[in-house]
Amino acid sequence: MLRLRATSRRYDDALALSPVSLTLHPGTVSLVTGHNGSGKSTLLRLAAGLLRPSSGTREASGRALYLLSGQGARAVESPRSAVETAARLSGASRGDAEEAAAAALDAVGLGAVAARAVGTFSSGQRARVSLAVALACPVPVVCLDEPTAHLDSDGSDLVAATIAVLASRGSAVLVASHDPVALRWRVDARLHLDGGVVAAPVLPDGRTEALPA
Repeated sequence: MLRLRATSRRYDDALALSPVSLTLHPGTVSLVTGHNGSGKSTLLRLAAGLLRPSSGTREASGRALYLLSGQGARAVESPRSAVETAARLSGASRGDAEEAAAAALDAVGLGAVAARAVGTFSSGQRARVSLAVALACPVPVVCLDEPTAHLDSDGSDLVAATIAVLASRGSAVLVASHDPVALRWRVDARLHLDGGVVAAPVLPDGRTEALPA
């Protein structure tokens, strides 16, 4: 689904991410941990194709989605409109996008407020909109950046359930988190970043590879 080969990223003279080689396979969940500023978001944005590598290459079999918790909709939009638009942009037809958006918003507990402006939502509700976008978009690779941010324990359980659904559909899911709750999820591989360097790759079953270059 996705392969990074010795991929790094610099911002001017600062090295944000040392060369990393990463292979994601369909239906796998990979967790990236590390403190704030460790390079997690940089890695996910490279994986999603939002950043150009400073070195190395990125190969992907299809579209990728990057979502930072609380993003995915403008304040003046309704969650229904935002999720439908995201689904259309990911390749769904109008009818499929409408159905997917309705089902996704119901799944995250926002069906009853789907027509309200997102700007009136709490931070936890906005985080749930992000999860709805992920559920509604049929893409091979989903990159979720700190998905448990702004959520309580019930919301964290919803994140785990959402990730399980995405993986069951065959998406490769890459999750960045410094939340210890995330460490209790079932994942296929973990890697820990420290100062932009992969410090501790863990490969439970070999299906997902996450190794320093």
